[in-house]
Amino acid sequence: MKNPLYVYKRTAWLLALLLGSSCFQINAQQTDSLKVTPVDHYPTPFFSSSRLESVITSSSLSGAALFQTPVPNVTNALYGRLQGLVVQQRSGEPGYDAAALNIRGLGTYDNSDLTICVDGFLTTSSYFQYLSPSEIESITVLKDPVSLAAFGMKGGNGVLWVVTKRGMVSKPRIQVNYVAGLQQALRINKPYDSYNSPGFTTRPLATTAIH
Repeated sequence: MKNPLYVYKRTAWLLALLLGSSCFQINAQQTDSLKVTPVDHYPTPFFSSSRLESVITSSSLSGAALFQTPVPNVTNALYGRLQGLVVQQRSGEPGYDAAALNIRGLGTYDNSDLTICVDGFLTTSSYFQYLSPSEIESITVLKDPVSLAAFGMKGGNGVLWVVTKRGMVSKPRIQVNYVAGLQQALRINKPYDSYNSPGFTTRPLATTAIH
């Protein structure tokens, strides 16, 4: 056999480093799928460095936890679930039962309202109140100087960072959820009439006078 052709199969690995997050090792072969493996250390020209750790102080809540709480207003599902977030109920009237949200407390100088960002856009509390819990992916409270540096003066009272759900590559799925409530009392006590009601006061007085 003349002029044989030798083919060498080599495997290449691509090292992906996400700043402020994790380091991943990806198989770079020409295939339809990629195998991603997280690693704790990644090589540099002269030494091996560990993955970067986040120094941001924040507390997060997943949308799955919100979805399990059947409330008409999403603010009512945040009680005691996010560290550093103060939730106060203003009214119990249907349609006006939105809770007040604060991070720095009510004693903040001037305006104490926090900044709310939905998918990176500044919004008002009224817009956030009417979001469906099924549309929310996560809610994060930002309150330390490192995470609030990018917001400037608007981040002085803290930031509520909301991420909504996005489409993904998967099979079509239909999910139906039904929540029902009662708006009238099942049983109402029948009050005493005018003839029998004075007996509550005259009968004890008569019993006391006899003794």
